[in-house]
Amino acid sequence: MAKKSDMQAELKCPWCEAIIAPIAGRYTGTYGTLMEKRCPRCHNLVATRLEGIPETIIKKQPEERID
Repeated sequence: MAKKSDMQAELKCPWCEAIIAPIAGRYTGTYGTLMEKRCPRCHNLVATRLEGIPETIIKKQPEERID
């Protein structure tokens, strides 16, 4: 995959499984401005986030075991 900006990087659509460059959009919702990515082929939502929130995967920390 070519390295482009976060909103234009090519990825595999989880709905139609095509390799796509998602269509970026934004709109104002109840909690602020939302950034979204949609598949240009099937038009399903691929990703969404609040503007200003980085697109990173938050990994769950392992829980401490109390024995």
